[in-house]
Amino acid sequence: MGHPEPSLAIFLLGRFRVHVDGVPVPSERWTRRKSKALVKLLALARGHEMHREQITESLWPESSPDAAANNLNKAILQVRRTLEPELASGGGTSRFVHREGDLVRLAADGLWIDVEAFESDVARTGDADAIERALVLYEGDLLPEDLYEDWASARRDRLRRQYGDAILASAGRLAEAGDRAPAIERLGRLIAHDPAHEVAHARLMHMYWLEGQREKALRQFEACREALRRELDAEPSEETERLRAEIASGVAATEEGRASGTGSGRRTGSVPIGPVGSAGGVALDERSLCVLPFENESADDGLDYFCDGIAETLINSLSRLGHLRVLARSTSFRYRGTRIDAVEVGRELGVGTVVHGRVVQFSERFIVGVELVNVADGTQRWGQRFDRPEADIFEVQDEISREVSRQLRLELSRAERTRLEHRPTADPLAYREYLRGRFHWNKRNGVALERAIESFRRAIDLDPAYALAYSGLADSYALLGLYGGKAPNDTMPKAKAAAEHALSIDDSLAAVHASLAIALFYHDWDWEGAERCFRRAIDVNPAYATAHHWYHELLTARGRFAEGMEEIRHAESIDPLSIIIKTDVGWGLYFAREYERAKRHLLASLEMDAQFAVAHLVLGLVRFHCGETDDGIADVERAIEASPAPFAIAIAVLGAMQGVRGNADAAHEALRRLRDEGKRGFVSAYCDALVHTGLGDAERAFDALDAAVDERYDRLVYLDVDPLFDSLREHPRFATLRERIGLSAG
Repeated sequence: MGHPEPSLAIFLLGRFRVHVDGVPVPSERWTRRKSKALVKLLALARGHEMHREQITESLWPESSPDAAANNLNKAILQVRRTLEPELASGGGTSRFVHREGDLVRLAADGLWIDVEAFESDVARTGDADAIERALVLYEGDLLPEDLYEDWASARRDRLRRQYGDAILASAGRLAEAGDRAPAIERLGRLIAHDPAHEVAHARLMHMYWLEGQREKALRQFEACREALRRELDAEPSEETERLRAEIASGVAATEEGRASGTGSGRRTGSVPIGPVGSAGGVALDERSLCVLPFENESADDGLDYFCDGIAETLINSLSRLGHLRVLARSTSFRYRGTRIDAVEVGRELGVGTVVHGRVVQFSERFIVGVELVNVADGTQRWGQRFDRPEADIFEVQDEISREVSRQLRLELSRAERTRLEHRPTADPLAYREYLRGRFHWNKRNGVALERAIESFRRAIDLDPAYALAYSGLADSYALLGLYGGKAPNDTMPKAKAAAEHALSIDDSLAAVHASLAIALFYHDWDWEGAERCFRRAIDVNPAYATAHHWYHELLTARGRFAEGMEEIRHAESIDPLSIIIKTDVGWGLYFAREYERAKRHLLASLEMDAQFAVAHLVLGLVRFHCGETDDGIADVERAIEASPAPFAIAIAVLGAMQGVRGNADAAHEALRRLRDEGKRGFVSAYCDALVHTGLGDAERAFDALDAAVDERYDRLVYLDVDPLFDSLREHPRFATLRERIGLSAG
């Protein structure tokens, strides 16, 4: 390993094995699979330590808290005795596995892990020796024996990409030195590892051409096309097709590195990101990026919407580039209003680059200062100050987007370049109104949504072909029923009409496809049409977290829990600080009746925001169904108290719980509160149905549910999976109700 033998060496790349003081631990000594998994978890964890609840959630998700805690204690004891047989007699303190309160950790002194050594070497892109050491260390994919474990899959994919980048770098150096034969061998090794790695195929094609092996180069193209079709259901990029044509015609360029820009960079199974570096021991994806909210340094607080809008526009533009992972708005904007340290934020989020800026306005001119910060070393990759008339805001945003792609060395396709250069409107006043509308829309309350609608309509009046303004209008009407107390029959048809009009102008907007899908799903109950729109939104922009989030809701309503969980977890990876996305993971687990997992997840979510009303509501439902009746009721009461507006559905759930508990007076008090709220704004008959179900009055519950169908109330889509309605499922009216909602189809 090139340094003194570590006390504890853990190998995770390829076959799992452990060395203690340079001596391999015999495989037969690992008598329990979970104890081995505990070592793997701690080896991969940040700082090599984990909270006991994190461990039990990963290793014993189906067990009760007491059983999981007992299992963890046994696993720790087994690991200690496996690594240090002298502890089997019960005496002594472990050198390697420590427990301090709720934290379990591996000893830091004398610890060596091949994954960390690999990541350290591969991040040193300018050091040929380090890259070669990394290639030697990579003896196989991360823990292939744990192929289907969620806790290993994301790190495995990232390591595979790092390995591919390291091979490309090594092959490039060999080719530049004229050592084509070993360069060809390296590229062949990469293709064997990742058959659909288009860049490797393209470089190998060109290498064969330089060697005078034209037919072999053309056969490599055929192998590339076959692999892409088989693995990704895709065709070679325009650049690779062009290279094939040049080789076939005999006019391909002969300089080394001609193929370095060919290919779309597609890899098997995921969007590629660049080499992973590190800072302060934190792994950083170098082709991942966070755009922080721009700071308003003008005297006018009313310019906040403009500053937010510039950042949000950049996020939306850059997220459509297939080579770049851009964190969603709700994650980056959690830092709004705080003193921002770009490097600290980047390390916290695990991104390689942070974009941040400042805006000052003077009369009809503005000054925008922007910089790209390299998180790994804290240096400025690029910075510029723009002093322009307000009408030039589009050019400024275009230049920033182009510079980001250039600095990150992104290989853009023609379509991606077109998307970057696309301007949704040429009218700066319409753009201002659009930004003002989005600013209000993001506040998520009834008054703000009404203001957003006014702003989007003014933008449309200024530019009737402004597709994004229609998109904002659709999103505002879609949320008005939820946050503004409006009847869905009043708002959702308007949302659908605005989305359809936006699509007629520009069908390349993922947000519009998702907005139409929500109207089709929650109001029209057109399940197939909604699913097509969700999939189209994800195809248009796989990095649009909201599309994955909302698609999860449809899949969950249909009882397709595993697919739904995959979508919401994907949304969470794009938008890791979104409290509503984290809460919806708990919703999905609740509907799947995985109550213990849901509870642990929701408790963790509330650590982010202890006053988030929806999380308290779902936690209350989960606890109630776990038999923790008093705690469940207390959580729902917290949800009602925490909500900034009357929370009718929470009042109804509270009434239902009291009814099930036998407290009829409290249940009828909930019905009275719902009637009072109904005098001030829309309250669905669905809420009455919940309370009557809890009271055991099936006929009144069905009468209310029938009325809710007439209202097209959105929560009805979960009728098949909501445990609150279990007592009604055998009633003759239940089948008829399902048919009216369209649940019996498909």
